[in-house]
Amino acid sequence: MRLNFGLRVLLLPLLMCVWIPFGFPPAYANPKGTIAFLSNRNNPDEPGLYTAIYLINADGTDERLWLENPEGFSGMAWSPDGKSVALAQYDANGRSHIFVKDLRTGQQKNITAQWVAWQMNFHRPSWAPDGKWLAVSCSQPDVEREDVCRMTADGDQLQNLTQEAQGIFSGLPSWAPRGDKIAFERDVEIFVMDRNGRNRVRLTGPEEGVIGDLRPAWSPDGTKIAFYPNRDAQEPRRGIEDDIYVMNADGSNVARLTHHLSADRLPAWSPDGRWIAFMSLRDGTIQNSNWNIYVMEANGENEIRVTDHPGLDSSPTWVIPDRSLSVDTRDNRATLWGQLKSERQ
Repeated sequence: MRLNFGLRVLLLPLLMCVWIPFGFPPAYANPKGTIAFLSNRNNPDEPGLYTAIYLINADGTDERLWLENPEGFSGMAWSPDGKSVALAQYDANGRSHIFVKDLRTGQQKNITAQWVAWQMNFHRPSWAPDGKWLAVSCSQPDVEREDVCRMTADGDQLQNLTQEAQGIFSGLPSWAPRGDKIAFERDVEIFVMDRNGRNRVRLTGPEEGVIGDLRPAWSPDGTKIAFYPNRDAQEPRRGIEDDIYVMNADGSNVARLTHHLSADRLPAWSPDGRWIAFMSLRDGTIQNSNWNIYVMEANGENEIRVTDHPGLDSSPTWVIPDRSLSVDTRDNRATLWGQLKSERQ
């Protein structure tokens, strides 16, 4: 039986609706992109010292060692244009400095060297969306306080935004995508302030069974903040029971994303906001520190184990690709040819 032209035109959209779901996998069935993470694999005798940074595809493939520093790293952040990465790394004297590494040339500069006379330590950088500023945790040895500071991307200007009193600890800043706010942790609760340190607002408060709310991470669209509450031990074998939560940017509508007896910590949003990477202790215990990196959808579904190593893998950070470089069409990630060539020469 032959169908006339008009009938075929009417049936074509219906056939496409039936055929397409079976012919193609759903979009974002697997996470795309690259994750950088800190690890103690090269120095397993020092559980708290992350001496290496690894790169791995978000689906758990193509793991490779990227950078090493025998003195250790304490954080990293990609620039908004994907051309540089800020690295917090220790020196032989135990001081933590901020270096900015140019991914095209492989060269890096210590942008906090000019503040050595202040004897300050700088950790956990977060890059402003305009690329001009970095927010960091800043402290001085033998001083019982920590603050959120900001500095220009070349380190020429340094400002203390929180100016806390003795015994108060603020840090772990996360810059809002619009650049107008900074979320941060203050005495194990989450606050938000203007980019100049004014108009401080507390988002989380005391809750039974919760020691504090930690490590805020702003979503790419600016509507939500991911974090994890540090809870009292409920399961002796694991020792802790932390999970990843998310809330609106004003602190409302708190929702739990992970449900596991072990600890899930340090959430990090993918650049497109569809995925959240985190570190988890579900494969080990506090005693053996067998943390691994996991990824889940932003609603908490479809958890995927990314790393599988007996060492300590921590602090996942999504790589922001440099859009002006070549892109591998097989997995839609930047190949960073300039970086790779310079590091192999």
